[in-house]
Amino acid sequence: MPPDSLEEVIRVITNHFVNEHGAAEATSIGLNTIREICNRQPNAISDKELLRELTSYKKNHDKGIMMASRSIIALYRNVNPGLLPKNDRVRWICRVHLRRAAR
Repeated sequence: MPPDSLEEVIRVITNHFVNEHGAAEATSIGLNTIREICNRQPNAISDKELLRELTSYKKNHDKGIMMASRSIIALYRNVNPGLLPKNDRVRWICRVHLRRAAR
């Protein structure tokens, strides 16, 4: 599928499942589904605002939601760190520099 149509699918999943007012299970399932879609097609999300919304759940009180959001962050640190907010990609850049310095 083309990434543009996948982005629309991700937006629908975000609007229907990933919200603070819904059940925690539905939110974590929505985030994990989006992560799997992005794992298979990394260019599915090209909008920084959409990715920022998905990663904003990283400090949620529910562990399932928090881990699902952090897994999206970990995926995009490897795939396209430029789309992540600056505070989420800094750690990735520091690790790369530390690995290069250790060699």
